[in-house]
Amino acid sequence: MEPERRSVDHLLFFSDPSSPNLTDPALEQATAIRHRLCRNPENFSQEAKCYSRFSINIDGGDLGSIKAGELCEELDRVLFSLRPGEISPVVESSAGFHLLYCRKIHQAKCMSFAEAASQIFSILLKRKQLAACRTWLKALIRPI
Repeated sequence: MEPERRSVDHLLFFSDPSSPNLTDPALEQATAIRHRLCRNPENFSQEAKCYSRFSINIDGGDLGSIKAGELCEELDRVLFSLRPGEISPVVESSAGFHLLYCRKIHQAKCMSFAEAASQIFSILLKRKQLAACRTWLKALIRPI
């Protein structure tokens, strides 16, 4: 079974905990940009290129296709509550303030054996390699 995935764009605004301001400038900026994006969500990638301080945003903030559990808990919860074309509220995490744009929802689907074969092979190969490593390590530490 291939899980549901979301195509998502992302904006990150780093927070400065040492700032003497009562309100965080990063939060103010994220809130202002969110208001603009709610009116024109198609401008998300342009805003990401201009305002976000995260290296992925050179590409317009495109995180690609994300399945549940790949992002931090705060972002994951919000992303998987969004509808396609929807902008998230400002989300705070330990990294700063985030905005997410859910471009598309890819529904969960059953995979054919042909589609799953390479994944099955990778899993079985890793298991064999791990077993071989354990055997080798046991032989190394065996008393002489």
